Amino acid sequence: MNENNHAHMPQAPNTEKSLLSMMTLEPHTIIPDAIAAGVNSDWFYIPAHKNIWEVFSSRYQSGETLDVTSILQHLADRGQLEAVGGVSGLTDVFSYSTNTGLFSVHLAELRDKFNRRSMIDDALHKAYDTSTPYNPAETAELAMSLTAAAAPAALPMKDMLSLAVNNIDTMGKNGTHILGIRTGFPQLDDMLGGLRGGTLNIIAARPAMGKTAFGLNVFLNVAHDLKRQNAPGRVLFLTAEMTGEQLAYRMIQTVAQVNVQAYTQGKHPGYDSPEEARNRIENAAKHIPTLPLDIVDVDGWSIGRISQHLTAEHRKNPLALVVVDYIQRIKGNTKKAEENTVEQIAEASHGLKAISKRLDIPVVALAQVNRESAKSGASGKAPTLADLKGCGKLEEDADSVTFIHRSAYYGNNKPEHAEDENKAQIILAKNRHGKNGLSEARFFGEYSLFIQP
Repeated sequence: MNENNHAHMPQAPNTEKSLLSMMTLEPHTIIPDAIAAGVNSDWFYIPAHKNIWEVFSSRYQSGETLDVTSILQHLADRGQLEAVGGVSGLTDVFSYSTNTGLFSVHLAELRDKFNRRSMIDDALHKAYDTSTPYNPAETAELAMSLTAAAAPAALPMKDMLSLAVNNIDTMGKNGTHILGIRTGFPQLDDMLGGLRGGTLNIIAARPAMGKTAFGLNVFLNVAHDLKRQNAPGRVLFLTAEMTGEQLAYRMIQTVAQVNVQAYTQGKHPGYDSPEEARNRIENAAKHIPTLPLDIVDVDGWSIGRISQHLTAEHRKNPLALVVVDYIQRIKGNTKKAEENTVEQIAEASHGLKAISKRLDIPVVALAQVNRESAKSGASGKAPTLADLKGCGKLEEDADSVTFIHRSAYYGNNKPEHAEDENKAQIILAKNRHGKNGLSEARFFGEYSLFIQP
């Protein structure tokens, strides 16, 4: 292949340099995450970058330092300095300005370019294979493969406009503006237009408002819809808060609509007999595994590791929705994030938004509002976007922000009528794709269940 062809091969030299530079800043975080993602020298297109990666990864795995002086000596001793572009080539990587919070984004770009080059190599190998007879149809297919592999990932303006018109036509034919996945909460869906691919949707609340229950309800509602419609895709619930066993307990409680705590105490409120309650529990336990869903324990995971896991899961069996509980529990990729909570949440928020766009799926992330907001809750005030300010870039990255508020939870806000005690406000405070607004739901804590008419 001549130099002109090489110039048109899919490549991202600055991204390669950025990732290598990140490794010098946070070697004990970035390098193991890169190795876990399957990075090898073939992922780098620039020969000098291939060699630098080999040195970085081998020295890291041997427990050696990655400072510029030691690596220069390492290369000089082996006569490999010229292979990395000399002293200037190596120092250029060490001095390159980057942001380790962009690790998952740059890793995805590097993977994309590597995959596209692999497609081209495979197609060219078939094209130059003279052992098989000429086939016009296969030749045309190879040409299409080469074109697709070399094409940029972004859609041309014409295609984007065509997609928008198709969406408008679909809404017109169906008589609804809801294009995305339905959450199972009709009034919220009406305002959101459903959960759309490429969006980050924050569900936030003060402690004890039921945000995990709400997230689980969305998780189960979407899984039920996918099964009912025999639609492709599945739903993942990433938990950094509860154990899988605790979530299984809650799901059974929700699907069976049995007060499990009361049942274990020999009570069966609402049912004629303990046998009836027991049958509902058994049926729920049998039904849930038939749904296209799964729970993953991500406690202690970095946003980089979550990104890698979701990418692999999506490739194995496409995802329709991801629910994360909760965003403040996700670790960042950098030392700075380890020492600064605002930076940690900012990295997690940015990373989840990047994942939603790259995989073209909606991500629902649960979040706690800042602690000072609890004082307002005690006086009956609902949380606002201002209460997210302590949460870094959540408001900026999110396509939608929904608050859950139950004023009756606080002792001095008890309602006059007992039937109003389970009222919950579902407050859509930010919505990039439609209107904001307030709707109501009923929260049945004994079932971990929200219901909206």
